Amino acid sequence: RLFPDRQGSAVAQSDPFAVIERDVPQLDDGEVLEIVRQHYGLEVELKSLISARDQNFRLRCKDGRQFVLNIANAAEDPQATEFQIQALLHLESYLANHDCPIIVPRLLRTVEDRTHLVVTSAGEGHVTRVVSFVAGVPLGDATPSQLLCRRMGVYLAHLGQALKGFDHRGSN
Repeated sequence: RLFPDRQGSAVAQSDPFAVIERDVPQLDDGEVLEIVRQHYGLEVELKSLISARDQNFRLRCKDGRQFVLNIANAAEDPQATEFQIQALLHLESYLANHDCPIIVPRLLRTVEDRTHLVVTSAGEGHVTRVVSFVAGVPLGDATPSQLLCRRMGVYLAHLGQALKGFDHRGSN
């Protein structure tokens, strides 16, 4: 199975708030650096990012490339995580075949050519993945203006078109 059954996943499926009640993963910087080196072949500098339910890091390579490492909360429904990965793969395929002016994170495959891996911390499995870093200003930090709203509408229309026909059981 690509996504293991996890302790607590039955609770997460029946209670959507279970994932925010569970502590975030607690891998230390040394563990994270080893995961990134061993499974992604990258030597990076880490910067911890704020997250309510997952553990996230901004990865910066010496050559300037940047990525985000996501270590999903063990209480996250495996179907929701798989849905996110499959949506990114769908978008990658769509963008490769269409002239579409949107930027989305791209999955970085492991050295074993996998979209994700499962790491264990405190006896729990966490789906872990790396995506490209998308530079910009978080929408919550921007001042809403007519131009920003118009650009957001155009972006969302293109994103909707790119996701047209995509369906996954984890989207519910």
